[in-house]
Amino acid sequence: MHAIIKLFRWRPVTAWGVVGVMIAVACAIESGFAIDWLNLLIVGITILIIQGIIAHGVNDLADEEVDRIAPIEETGRSKILVSGEMSRRSLFAITSAAVLTVFIIIILLAMRAGPTVFFFAAFACYAVFGYSCKPLKLGWHPFSELDVVVPTITMLICGVMYVMTSTVTITALLVGVSYGFFNASWFMYSRAQDYEADKAVTNPTLKGMS
Repeated sequence: MHAIIKLFRWRPVTAWGVVGVMIAVACAIESGFAIDWLNLLIVGITILIIQGIIAHGVNDLADEEVDRIAPIEETGRSKILVSGEMSRRSLFAITSAAVLTVFIIIILLAMRAGPTVFFFAAFACYAVFGYSCKPLKLGWHPFSELDVVVPTITMLICGVMYVMTSTVTITALLVGVSYGFFNASWFMYSRAQDYEADKAVTNPTLKGMS
């Protein structure tokens, strides 16, 4: 359980997931739409699972090699594979169970809010797996802040509002884009911490010298 708590990493989950949900609620209230509070609860739990367990689990599995030579502890972060608190097999099992749970919840949300839910779910899948896994592995490409972070946060806010109110306003879209760019600047800083480790992994010569 302690390892799962460390995997969850509350700071990024709060900055993206929790605040994103709060912004969506604010947009819905400001627009005067009736809110389906049960749907809000369901989608909130879903976002916590996607970001806290699935996204972090997939990224840790995909980037274990670079994480082992990156300054993880020096930059105040934790990686449960690097620390030995969880094995790859255990992390894969937990991440897979979370994916199955979210799949079932998404079907439930689609039954309650409509099939457009699948569009937002597909985008979440793109963000989680496209960022960390081949063939896209966008996290290793230039401008991942623009093709992952900004659209992901925008779709998160719009998706939550849709699930709550069955509509998406221009206000939610604009606020989503603005908050996406705000987070992109923080994301660039967090990625810069692993610059030397990333360079060593992508350049075998440098890796051998590290």
